Amino acid sequence: MRLCISEGIEEICDSAFIDNGEIYSVTFPSSLEYIGVKAFAFVPIYVIYFKDNIECIDTDAFANYDDNVRGRRVYVDSQVPPFADESAFDYWHYRADSKSLLKKYYTLYVPIGSSGNYKNTSPWGYIQEIHEVDLSGIEDVPDEVGANVDGLRVEVRNGEVSF
Repeated sequence: MRLCISEGIEEICDSAFIDNGEIYSVTFPSSLEYIGVKAFAFVPIYVIYFKDNIECIDTDAFANYDDNVRGRRVYVDSQVPPFADESAFDYWHYRADSKSLLKKYYTLYVPIGSSGNYKNTSPWGYIQEIHEVDLSGIEDVPDEVGANVDGLRVEVRNGEVSF
């Protein structure tokens, strides 16, 4: 399932989607500023899209097992690398080889002219494969009619879930 977080959401709380085996792609809106501890831990996401306002990706936010990160693509539409905890993308603080997971299994796509900023910023710099691309094709998540569940707006359209 492709998960699109709706514009207006500013924070994803701790453990919000932990162990959800259905999500393979997630797109975050420009309004998102914070992703909590283990928010997407142990979720087999292969494609992650960050817009330009993300300020903090917390501890183990996208931590995973080796098999669930092979071929993971991360797109960050910001000239300035967002703050990401050293262990935001894996359990490197628990395993000696974890920095090599970022080197081996991740590909990072950043705006043209910004790869040097990412190469010099941890943990982004551990990713060996960094490509500068035009990210203007990442569109805002459309604002469509949905349902409210416990105060949270949830939309399901064409197999995509938006909050």
